Amino acid sequence: MRMLLSWLALLPLWGIGVIALLWAGEFGPRFWTYASLDGVASRIVRGDDLSVELLEDTLPLLDAIAKADRCFPKAMHNAAIIRGRMVQIAVDNSDPEQVRQSAGAANAMIRKSLSCAPSDPFLWFALFWLEGMQHGFSDELVGYLSKSYDLGPYEGWIGLRRNKYALIVYPLLPPALQDSVVKEFAALVNSGFIGVSAANLMGAGWPIHDTLLAALANVSPKYKRQLGNDLRRAGVEVDIPGLTMPELRPWQVD
Repeated sequence: MRMLLSWLALLPLWGIGVIALLWAGEFGPRFWTYASLDGVASRIVRGDDLSVELLEDTLPLLDAIAKADRCFPKAMHNAAIIRGRMVQIAVDNSDPEQVRQSAGAANAMIRKSLSCAPSDPFLWFALFWLEGMQHGFSDELVGYLSKSYDLGPYEGWIGLRRNKYALIVYPLLPPALQDSVVKEFAALVNSGFIGVSAANLMGAGWPIHDTLLAALANVSPKYKRQLGNDLRRAGVEVDIPGLTMPELRPWQVD
């Protein structure tokens, strides 16, 4: 880096200007065009219910990114999120042909994006989810999921999606990866994502609910109480380490 800075210092100002102009001419227009995908991808991550028409408006850009012969990591990341949402919509609509087409496009985009940004934990999770949905569980998926956890063990917005699917295949995972899944559940609770955590516990996580609850020993009492209240409202009574729930009165029992 020091050598590079020294070399740049020797360049005449007009040389630096030419380089800047060349960069702007080559990458600038596409950079700003692809930047328009940021808002759409961010809204998908937040869980906004975007219209199909809005998503379809991005298709020309998604196709352009897929055909690009250069790496645009941020744009490709956004495109993978949008493509994944299109797959979910096709699945929800029970449209097999649309699922096939959208899944194929999403798979290609995710793999292309990973070739440019192999350290993106979301993309490895997305590949795990998509391949599992298309072809069922395989040992290869363990590698994808493991990479996602290794690269982004405590990224909340990824965990909100990843933990549920990791719990579904939990019995098939190696012990180290199982431990990552359990720690992620505890981290979600400790970050205040109580609704998602309660749903995961009562759903895919129920076969190992004792293990998940034991991992909450050092979680904030406030969030443990919120989780206990959510579970109680759903008719589920459990023992959470370090938490004493008030005894139910007769009129509180269904």
